Amino acid sequence: MWTRGPATAGEDRLPWLVTDRGIATAVVATMALGLTALLWMLQVAGDAPTAAQRSTLRIDAIKYGVGYVAAAGGLAALLLAVRRQRLAERAYELAQQTQAHTEQDARERRVTELYTKAVELLGSPDAAVRLGALYALDRLAQDNVGQRQPIVNVVCALLRMPFAPPVAPGQRGARNGGRDPNEQLQVRVTAQGILTRHLCCPPGSADADVAGSPEQTFWPGIDIDLTGARLVDWSIERGRLHRAVFTRATFDGRTRFDSASFADAASFAGAVFAAQVDFGKVRFDGPARFDDVRFQGVVTFEEASFGAVADFDRAVFAHDAEFSDVVFGRAAGFAAATFLGRALFRTARFTGVGGFRETTFHRRANFSAVSFAEAAAFSDAKFHRDAEFDHAEFGGEAWFTDAEFATEPDFTDARRADRTRHADWPAGWRETTDPTDLKGGRLLPVEAAQPSD
Repeated sequence: MWTRGPATAGEDRLPWLVTDRGIATAVVATMALGLTALLWMLQVAGDAPTAAQRSTLRIDAIKYGVGYVAAAGGLAALLLAVRRQRLAERAYELAQQTQAHTEQDARERRVTELYTKAVELLGSPDAAVRLGALYALDRLAQDNVGQRQPIVNVVCALLRMPFAPPVAPGQRGARNGGRDPNEQLQVRVTAQGILTRHLCCPPGSADADVAGSPEQTFWPGIDIDLTGARLVDWSIERGRLHRAVFTRATFDGRTRFDSASFADAASFAGAVFAAQVDFGKVRFDGPARFDDVRFQGVVTFEEASFGAVADFDRAVFAHDAEFSDVVFGRAAGFAAATFLGRALFRTARFTGVGGFRETTFHRRANFSAVSFAEAAAFSDAKFHRDAEFDHAEFGGEAWFTDAEFATEPDFTDARRADRTRHADWPAGWRETTDPTDLKGGRLLPVEAAQPSD
């Protein structure tokens, strides 16, 4: 009965029973039912045994007939009333939707106008105007979740612009296209602050508990591209980024990524870190590229985790490099890297291949208690100072072919789990086979090994 059927214009989404055809059908059906009942009652009246009974039954039949006619009219009126109510409700809904669409269009136009105007003002020669444009973009992105990524892209584009930092008094330096470098620095520091303020997860908050909303200053799921940018005192502790590109970027001053996480790829290829940099407890869920990076200050990756490939090929570490307790979930490459300071990998875990081919260690190289689950490749590496591999665990292959050691390397209590795979140990060390040693082969100096081994 209530299944929708064909309807005339203006009756869209109405139940079939309250359409023109439905009302007509209901009235005709009621009249037909009443006429059928009237004819049946008249027939019954005609068969009555006495004239009085026939007269009474005919009168009752006429009453019932009139009642059916009245019922049909009442039903038609009721259905018409329902139809008018439904049409009124539908008209109200359409009016509300039209108003909402109008308001939404007005808001979007307003947002577009504000966005366009702020971007135009970023090109102003007046630093105060550019600062005002940045604050306007910041407020616009905070109030409009859908505009956050485009506005972040604009801020990143500003930071990618060529920039020469201010010079000391009395020295001559570039004026950044005619602009005061000190004013330029203030604008860039403000732009950095917008990014770092909104990309850091609030302390004490779990990532899953923080969603993007106008009430929350943290902006999740953001990509940043700072290729070739010059960043000053960059600090993004507890930063949460989806994808990050810092290729060939220059980091002046201390740099901090403490406890940050990268959900997708992170590229620092060719970047220059001019001072101390902290990557402690950082989580790289995607590939991490640090190839050709220059770390000119102390660098720490202590307790960091790499869920995919970690590439440090040809990287230069001018001072101490701390990789203690780091977990490399896949292959880790340090091929042709240069460690001018200490290389500290104590208790690090290499789940995939640990590649140190042609790597140069100018000072102490500490791999004490390191775990190489797959393979350790140190072929052609050069150790100019102490090389410590005591208590290290080699799960598979071990390659020290043509490695050079300025002093005797230390493999005290180092072990290898899979003795069926190839191992090329440094001169002066050999692997013993002790059937009672359930932990596998143990490394001993040649003179300490049993002659029968």
